[in-house]
Amino acid sequence: MRRFPIIAALAALVLALAVLPVFARPAVVSAAKVPPVALAVPRPVAARFPSLDPEADTAHALLRELAATYRLLDGVTIRIGATPRGEQAVAYYAQSEIVVSPDHAASLRKIVRHEIWHIIDWRDNGRIDWGESLPPANAADYLK
Repeated sequence: MRRFPIIAALAALVLALAVLPVFARPAVVSAAKVPPVALAVPRPVAARFPSLDPEADTAHALLRELAATYRLLDGVTIRIGATPRGEQAVAYYAQSEIVVSPDHAASLRKIVRHEIWHIIDWRDNGRIDWGESLPPANAADYLK
């Protein structure tokens, strides 16, 4: 094609003009063929997956209420489950978890209000030094 550069250029131009209309045409789509778009509105997880355990929901609500009132409770979790030695509840203070026995006799409110103080006691200075005398006399010092 070196001898005939004009012919090569013309051939390229003809090819381009032949292909161009295929790509340059706007796509025409019938409105009847376009499926409607449904907008998904996200809902809170709790609304999508209602709990099967109302007692667990109550325990979580109590913990949220107390975490809003007292310092040092951020990240604490609570669940209903087996406890060692038949205890009504156990605070795993180093893991920031409270486990309440499903067979507890005391009210859930009383249990949660007691167990949070073990966590606060640990987080305050890295030691458990209040024992079972909870809440401590200086409980107001831990208000938010």
